[in-house]
Amino acid sequence: MTLADKAESLYVALTGNRVTLASRLFTTAYVGSIPFFPDILLAFMMPATIIVYGGEIITCCGLTTPKFYNRTRDHIKKFDKLDPRFVKEMIKETENREFVGYCQLQGMYLAARNYGQLDVFKDVKKEISNCRIPNF
Repeated sequence: MTLADKAESLYVALTGNRVTLASRLFTTAYVGSIPFFPDILLAFMMPATIIVYGGEIITCCGLTTPKFYNRTRDHIKKFDKLDPRFVKEMIKETENREFVGYCQLQGMYLAARNYGQLDVFKDVKKEISNCRIPNF
């Protein structure tokens, strides 16, 4: 794996999974605001903790997003296109339920988008995916 590929994977790991990114941004904003509004924010400590750690736990800290991103990217580089059969097999590896499998789909979505194969991904996702969380 080249340095560019590693940098790309790190970027996907840090920002690619939007649920994980949102919980990390919320954490930063919340903790950074405590010195300015201590009485108000400390009263909401428990709900804030649940939101933050809930997002991290649900997405397994976003670890599967770069894994599926790398696999999809490597497939596209190897074959110069995204094969719908590959996407179907990858979706079958997810649990393919309404609110489970988003992280994996997000990794595939980002690779397809970055390498000009988004139409293939969207067509297959529309056909077989049960996940309701949108990819963007």
